[in-house]
Amino acid sequence: MKSEEVKTRIKEIQKFADKKNLDAIYISSFDIFLSEYVPLGDNHRYYVSGFSGSVAEVLIPVTGRALLFVDGRYHEQASNEVDDTIVEVVKVPYGVELGPALVAKGQELKVKNLGVEGDRIPLGFEKVLSKSFSVVGFDLLEISKLIDAPGFSPDNEVTELSDKITGESTDKKIRRTVNPKEGFFLSSLDSISWICNLRGYHHPFQSTFIAKALVLKDRVILFSPSSVKYSSSIESNENFTIYELDWDQLEDKLTELAQKVGIDKLFFDPLTTTSADFRILMKSFGAETLKEKDGGISELHATKNSVEVNEMEKSFERSAKVIKDIIDWTCKEATSRDVTELEYFQKANKFYADSGALALSFKTIAGIGANSSIIHYGSPSQDVLIKDGDMALLDSGAFYESGLATDCTRAFLPKGTPTEKQKKIYTLVLRGLIGALNAVFPEGTPGSFVDSIARAPMRAHGYDYAHGTGHGIGINVHESGYRLTPFSQTPLVEGRVGSLEPGIYIPGFGGVRLENIAVVEKHPEFEGMLRFRTLIYLGFMPNLIEKSLMTTDEISWLENYEKECEKRSLSFNN
Repeated sequence: MKSEEVKTRIKEIQKFADKKNLDAIYISSFDIFLSEYVPLGDNHRYYVSGFSGSVAEVLIPVTGRALLFVDGRYHEQASNEVDDTIVEVVKVPYGVELGPALVAKGQELKVKNLGVEGDRIPLGFEKVLSKSFSVVGFDLLEISKLIDAPGFSPDNEVTELSDKITGESTDKKIRRTVNPKEGFFLSSLDSISWICNLRGYHHPFQSTFIAKALVLKDRVILFSPSSVKYSSSIESNENFTIYELDWDQLEDKLTELAQKVGIDKLFFDPLTTTSADFRILMKSFGAETLKEKDGGISELHATKNSVEVNEMEKSFERSAKVIKDIIDWTCKEATSRDVTELEYFQKANKFYADSGALALSFKTIAGIGANSSIIHYGSPSQDVLIKDGDMALLDSGAFYESGLATDCTRAFLPKGTPTEKQKKIYTLVLRGLIGALNAVFPEGTPGSFVDSIARAPMRAHGYDYAHGTGHGIGINVHESGYRLTPFSQTPLVEGRVGSLEPGIYIPGFGGVRLENIAVVEKHPEFEGMLRFRTLIYLGFMPNLIEKSLMTTDEISWLENYEKECEKRSLSFNN
């Protein structure tokens, strides 16, 4: 993104703010579905900042520089991508959410009247902003026209999954979601994909499809633009009614349906429903019908059935083989010729495509040397070569037939002899992962408990990391219902699947992150207790492990784990 283009857009928004008697305008990273991964062509925040990462917030005061708020994962990346003469990067410290940081800055700037894009802000966050500012929501694309992003259109046909892959039919899921005389409005794409057992791969790094939905006791009503194509089996399926419309027609269609469906309660999630959609629902169904339900139906799909867990295990084995092939190829090639960071990144993606992956589940993170310390590194370079002693980090994942995401991280040394410092930080991170994987805890234990176990070996040596230890994983690579951070009160529940990914990052030197995905299950011996069972078997790097830093129990666990990896030809011991 050229700086002049960013500057021009900011100036246009500031003129608009001044004309509307606003002190500032807030721009989120979301699209109209509040998706995590938004195509850059539809990401308004990108067009007013130049920052390409997945998560950030922008505040544009009526005068002066725009403000870009980023968390610890993106501090280095934002500094590298953003022109600080136009946009000030506000590096929010770990433990502080972006929203409160933005509010605090707005108060410091004495913002009173704040404009927001109503179709790109969660209702819940608009309510938060309204406590500190007089918020004006622009629901009719007025701000969108100023940004003039190109947008995007989906290419793939929406297809239906068999119950043999999902473990539960759509009609059973509907009956678990609503009672007679009830409805549920959904715009969260993973929730819609889950309840419908449909996949479309419309957004980058998601297996979901473009739609908003009204769930009734006997069917799901889907609203999609004409660019979305459904397979003939879906169109004839009695579980679905599909309306093709432009989004500015949604209010008329919902008003028409409100007179026909006869529901007394319409549930919606204020955190995954835009404020613009909320206002449409108010007009269509009336305030007395609407009922907030925090989290929507995410708890239903966050708890995986045995079929889903089995499908995830199969997908993770395929991904593990891909990751091993990438690492083996990189080490072999780097010892005989110059390999660039960009080639390493591109080859990793090609290995996934060759494996039959339907899509990547997030943008591959492939950093070499000092770039391996950038937590969500996203700019692989043709100018960076793999040199002797350079640490490499690979964080990658994909979707296969089930449309459930995979995710795994390994750090390795492509060539050369590791230093004592490299071995130390690798071993400390490995100890953190082993400790978390072996945690035993009562059901309902908050995620902060396991987070502290993972950090303990590193903290004992003065290290820590500026991100959470774990996130839920399902149809999206980041799913609610499972969260491991120092502050998480999210309870650990049987059937949830999530990551365990401690790390150490030293700017200018390099970084290590090691990640396995595990399912929470009942402990086989201790009544009332839960444990983790890993879904990934992929070996660790023997040349980077300093066993003198490990306990006897940790070494024993590692040896058993590596034996299983060896059985699957997924060990690096040879």
